[in-house]
Amino acid sequence: VCEVEGSAVQCRAGCRELAEELHLQQALLWEPGPRKCVGRDSGERMPGQERWTGGRWGRGLLVVALVLQQLPFLLSSQPSGTAFAPHARFSVSQSNMRSFTPRPARKLYTTGLQSLSGVDDSSSGDGFRMRGANSGGGTVGDLSLLGAVRKLRVGDLKTTCEVPFPGYTNENYKFVCEKDSFFVKLNRNLLAKDMFEGEAMSLRAMRFAGMQCPLPVTYGDLPDGGSYLIMQWVDFDPFAMTDKKAQKQLGRTIAAMHAHQPERHQFFGFGVPTRVGSLQMNNNFAASWADFFVEQRLRPHLTAINEYFPEKSVDLARLADDVCCKTHEVLDRLGDVRPSILHGNLCTGNAGGLQRADDVVTPFVFDPTSFYGHSEFDLAYHEWPVKDSFNGLSDSFLKGYHEVLPRANGHEEREEIYQFLHILEHICSGGETYIPLAYQYARSILS
Repeated sequence: VCEVEGSAVQCRAGCRELAEELHLQQALLWEPGPRKCVGRDSGERMPGQERWTGGRWGRGLLVVALVLQQLPFLLSSQPSGTAFAPHARFSVSQSNMRSFTPRPARKLYTTGLQSLSGVDDSSSGDGFRMRGANSGGGTVGDLSLLGAVRKLRVGDLKTTCEVPFPGYTNENYKFVCEKDSFFVKLNRNLLAKDMFEGEAMSLRAMRFAGMQCPLPVTYGDLPDGGSYLIMQWVDFDPFAMTDKKAQKQLGRTIAAMHAHQPERHQFFGFGVPTRVGSLQMNNNFAASWADFFVEQRLRPHLTAINEYFPEKSVDLARLADDVCCKTHEVLDRLGDVRPSILHGNLCTGNAGGLQRADDVVTPFVFDPTSFYGHSEFDLAYHEWPVKDSFNGLSDSFLKGYHEVLPRANGHEEREEIYQFLHILEHICSGGETYIPLAYQYARSILS
């Protein structure tokens, strides 16, 4: 079933209609290889798709026909550009925000990209500007991304800007269309199933449990490598959690999410892999929380660190097996643990606030790496040991959380174990300076 049109037949018809409208972009509605619709998750062929794509020779003739059809357009002048207005919630000047700048490619795709975006590269504003149509400014992947936005049927793309958000893994953009606005994540290296599928499924699971977070609209792969995730744009304050009252309310809402429909979930894990930055998480389901945490989280992290930094992690590697055994023993003492949907990386850097008319802040979280696990795992950033970081959760957060879910015995020991895992995640993502801290935690857990 197509995410856009609702059924295989309707999807095929819709893509035909879109292709006729976009002319040159028709060739990019179908991926090479398995020949599937860009908007689909499944790799299965749709009925009649072979007749539509026509095989290798058919696709070749299609490209030739499209080029000939596009010649009058290539020789015509381009529309003038438009400028964007920076997002008011981010306290930055317009000069600090860059437009979405496609990578170099042939002029054929550059011109088609300008036609789709409706913005000229010669614009003097900071809207959707190419690096120059004469030198080539857009890849097939850029054109495919804009085609995916057009398939949402929200009108023409008006303005774009890069969002100056504290994230280094992906490119982040705001796309403003006639009928709606979107937050777009773009990764030039990883496919959607490795990068964005887990985030989209995490957001949907948290929304189902009542949490305020971005609505994932669609995601997919780029023909020339990489992937994208399109979410609805939400105006929120990214620094709202610096206020203790807001953190207390965040604690209440997280606890309510953890307590949502306990009868639905019997196993620990998640249906798809997730990712913290560049680190991929295996989420195979397990009946025991201790088994899942040790075998799907702790042991793989320790192994990865030993592979990434063999010389600097000698002492930590020597304690790895003992720490895994001790952790399993501690978590086994929990007894019957009910799986809760988790954010997976809950810190003040991944939470903001929606301002209501009565000046009450509604917590809003993002960038999850969700799975079904022990609810206390989402409390690990309380009393975060790195004091100069922006990630720590205050006592107000914990107080609000335990107003909904009472504190269990032995939580201090488990908090240390869960913090230890987050420290290992920082190391795996390139933070080798955390290795001495991880070694201190390992010795503390064993003692």
